[in-house]
Amino acid sequence: MRNPFAIAAIVAVLAVLRVQEAAAVGPQAGEVLALFGQCFVETAGRRDPLKLGDPVHVGDTLDVITGAKLKLRMNDGSVIAVASGTRVTIAEYRVGAGAEGREATLSLGTGLLRAVVSTVQGPPRFEVDTATGVAAVRSTDWFIETKPGSTQVGVLDGRVGLKSETRSRRGYGPRPNSPISSAAPIWNRTDL
Repeated sequence: MRNPFAIAAIVAVLAVLRVQEAAAVGPQAGEVLALFGQCFVETAGRRDPLKLGDPVHVGDTLDVITGAKLKLRMNDGSVIAVASGTRVTIAEYRVGAGAEGREATLSLGTGLLRAVVSTVQGPPRFEVDTATGVAAVRSTDWFIETKPGSTQVGVLDGRVGLKSETRSRRGYGPRPNSPISSAAPIWNRTDL
């Protein structure tokens, strides 16, 4: 005969574990708008495949393997396209009530992304951190690529402020090939 107390204890332990797992997930920052190939999300030590419509949260690291592509729609309406071979972490993504301001920080470990950043009322902070610098934008359509030792931006519309780890802040407007390094231009990228 089964012990009802043992069954109740197992159910209670499983419930606590689910609550702890849910607490480890940060607030939702956006969702998967489109994907091609295998893309993964790493959350609280777990690695899971992404599917269309899946939520992405603050603290998630997105891994787009070689040959894949990922597109996200963020809570503020911004669209982020992540290229093949890219790892990016959603470090912070908060949008005020009624789009009254934004506090967004992505950490680009390696690879290429394109962000079409929406207009918000109030403070519109949207930054991408890399190992060699930080790019900050307002409502802008732009690219950023990072490789070991270099970061490069391309601006299609709007302005990007760029602060290198070794140089002062610079601003870039829409023009082909607005690099911070001497790497190849990213203006005409077709892999996003």
